[in-house]
Amino acid sequence: HVTGVQTCALPILTFNGMTVTINPATEFEPGRSYYVMLPYGAIQDTAGNSFGGIVNRKSLNFTVVTPAIVVSAPSATSTTEAGGTVTFTVKLNSQPAGNVTIPISSSNTAEAKVSASSLTFTPSNWDTAQTVTVTGLDDSIDDGDIAYLAVIGTATSAGDRWYNGLNPADISLKNTDDRSEEHTSELQSRGL
Repeated sequence: HVTGVQTCALPILTFNGMTVTINPATEFEPGRSYYVMLPYGAIQDTAGNSFGGIVNRKSLNFTVVTPAIVVSAPSATSTTEAGGTVTFTVKLNSQPAGNVTIPISSSNTAEAKVSASSLTFTPSNWDTAQTVTVTGLDDSIDDGDIAYLAVIGTATSAGDRWYNGLNPADISLKNTDDRSEEHTSELQSRGL
């Protein structure tokens, strides 16, 4: 049986060659440790030979991973009004029980745009990093460098209560003003 602080409901065992899969009848809680015990004779081969069992808590134990949204460091800290870009990737650290959708946006749409308004992770693509490209926009104003956020919103999932509601940190960026550079170059050319 599978145990933690308390005994779980009887799991379903499936066999495939030399592999035994234990599919618990109850959901494990992230961040908690569990162990598996099988008494002598609980499993027998086709000739009737009994498996010696797993009789102590240290032979087969594990900790359930606490779900997290993994965001890479950005490729740079600034976009530019000339269309310069910054990229970062997003993935999940564990397989979800259902689809997980994460909204993506710019906190200042006059300064930057994002390549996707949301990312969706499924039980089959959860560990494949998805790339977000943030592109600087030209606002036609000599307003200097403007700070903004690449907003990584709160995850939603109807099928996975552990991922639903997770909200990773946003990424602080700035959009470099191309007119400030033009203005500085013009002043330097005049000897000012």
